[in-house]
Amino acid sequence: MASAPPPSRPSRVWVVDCSNVRGSLHFPWLDDFLAAAARWALSQPDGVATVLVVDHGPAQRTFALSDSVAVAFSGELEADDIIARDVGWFSTYARALTVVTCDANLR
Repeated sequence: MASAPPPSRPSRVWVVDCSNVRGSLHFPWLDDFLAAAARWALSQPDGVATVLVVDHGPAQRTFALSDSVAVAFSGELEADDIIARDVGWFSTYARALTVVTCDANLR
């Protein structure tokens, strides 16, 4: 049985630090923020992927909302730590990478 071809590389990956962005907006309800962020992510053109990274959660878990949008919970870590850990992988996976945050300490 032939295996499926690997998915094509996205033209861009957006990695959104939801907790820091929410903080800059005076912490709207998480459900409302994620719904709005997911609508925005789903409106992106084909070939663009988005990962919405959220502080905490019961464990480090990622949930696919579609083929191009995922929500990742950082578990015992902060979203910043997850992004800093994974940015190298994303930069090799995607043709372009943009990290969206309002954290001046994340470099």
